[in-house]
Amino acid sequence: MKVVVLQERDERGAVHLLPVGGAASVGREASTNQIVVRDPHVSRAHCALEGLSDGRVRVVDLGRAGTFVDDARVDGEAIAGPGARLRIGPAFELRVIGAVDPGHDQYGEPRPPCRLGARYLLLAEAGRGGMGVVFEAWDLERGRRCALKWLAVGGGWATDEDVARFTREAQLQASLSDHPGIARVFDQGRVPGSGHLYCIMEYVDGVSLERRIREATLSRLEATRVVARVARAAEFAHARGVVHRDIKPSNVLVSAKGMVRLTDFGIARALDGSGRLTATGIMLGTPGFMAPEQIQALPHLGPAVDVYGIGAVLYTCLTGAPPARGASVSEVLRNAVAGRVDAPRQLDPTIDPALERACLRALALEPGDRHPDAGALAEELEAWLRAQDPPAPVRLSRPPSAPSPFPRRP
Repeated sequence: MKVVVLQERDERGAVHLLPVGGAASVGREASTNQIVVRDPHVSRAHCALEGLSDGRVRVVDLGRAGTFVDDARVDGEAIAGPGARLRIGPAFELRVIGAVDPGHDQYGEPRPPCRLGARYLLLAEAGRGGMGVVFEAWDLERGRRCALKWLAVGGGWATDEDVARFTREAQLQASLSDHPGIARVFDQGRVPGSGHLYCIMEYVDGVSLERRIREATLSRLEATRVVARVARAAEFAHARGVVHRDIKPSNVLVSAKGMVRLTDFGIARALDGSGRLTATGIMLGTPGFMAPEQIQALPHLGPAVDVYGIGAVLYTCLTGAPPARGASVSEVLRNAVAGRVDAPRQLDPTIDPALERACLRALALEPGDRHPDAGALAEELEAWLRAQDPPAPVRLSRPPSAPSPFPRRP
């Protein structure tokens, strides 16, 4: 059942769940479906609230002292949207967080909405992967949305290796959080009681690039701009000594305003001083987006595997399918190792030859034949973008001549 979440604005930050279509009253009297306010200036039944399906709340004023929505007094009734403040009396305030659908959980993990410790409220499940679950959450202390990644493998039980990888991911991503193209990490810790690990990250109000590709809602210009920003984020990570190793459309988030965030550093590795990965030997990654040397688990893997991954993302944006394909996972991997990749224009002749060249260079079989780094790939894509939408020439007009204050010499 869908509910609208309300949070008290005080030191406790108590949370109230208002069923969509249901009503609750706010006042001094304790009764069923009432939010109790311990304040003599508040009426016994001060106002009534009704949850709406779009996350808004209908507010009906019943008290003499007045009810306010964002400092505007309610005249009879009013609608308060997500983020609005409801002031009841001189000191009591509720904030509308929005509507969530608790859904169902089959793994024994927390089913939202519910509290995680004293600080976080889980609102809704946002995604599920091999290492855990990502929830849309609310930081009760800071009053903001966030994403909470919960480590839960195999029905909630994680191995020591899973724990180490999860911890490493949070640490590596936190070290890169000052770049605008990488999802920021705010906090990490253990769940009180169970000891499960969680990580608090920036909430991106958008969808994955994978979904945008699947729904065909990306123009070629917008897709290239997104990939260029991913390349810039990878360039920053490489300069900090981190190789992502799993760049793919599902790990790129695109907000409604066009912001791009690279996320999920679960199999990233830090580079030591010699430029080698500190740990390797196991094939980790996603078939279709893995570089040939990554599939073969060769030593000395470095930033070139991310250049390949970015090229594979660009290829998928242009053609709708990853560069290495096959009837089975093993066939996909064999085709990638052999370099059997169709040129994008074979699949879609309308693709610009310059974009195809950039894509195929990034997907070169030999790492040395690819772009020297992610920044070079970004520069090539950005140059193409500038050519598609060149800035208007600046024309300097001469102001009309005015009579000189100085007399001319004869």
